[in-house]
Amino acid sequence: MNRKQRRAKQKTRTIIDYDLFDKRFSYLIESNIQRSLTPEEINNFHMPWQAAINSLRFGTMMEEEYFTLSKMLILGTELADLIGQYDKSGKIIEAGNRHQLYGQTLGVIGDRHTETGKYIATGDELRALEEAKNTNLELLELANYAHVIRAARQTGLIVGSMIRASSRKKNGARKMDDHATAMASQAG
Repeated sequence: MNRKQRRAKQKTRTIIDYDLFDKRFSYLIESNIQRSLTPEEINNFHMPWQAAINSLRFGTMMEEEYFTLSKMLILGTELADLIGQYDKSGKIIEAGNRHQLYGQTLGVIGDRHTETGKYIATGDELRALEEAKNTNLELLELANYAHVIRAARQTGLIVGSMIRASSRKKNGARKMDDHATAMASQAG
């Protein structure tokens, strides 16, 4: 096949049928994933969260660990929303509402990182994040696989949109810098 024939050949594009994916995903959740998580599975969630909090405590936190805590808070909020649908007392929804306070705490730590270049937390902020981790562990003990998979999926969508928004903001700032540099070089 020569170059002209290859170029003339139509390119096939992969089209993802999101509705079909969603139907299959829902079927998977509803069909056979109604059991609780094992202690080992809960521990798989616990270890990275505890490691991130410890690195913050010792002043060695990196950006990836900060995002681990962000994902922890989003997952906790999503789990509280899912499990709270079945709670008549309202305690689980109240736990989910406390995650907003934890998110504000993490936001203050992020702002401090912007100012100082290091992730630094006060004792109260560390206690709040430790409380958030313990609340998430309690929610994981109450949840079944269906809840965890749905919450993880929703967390992934939220984190993805946050990354895209951050990327757009960085690209926009970079374009503005390039534009300012171009304008300065034209003036000079």
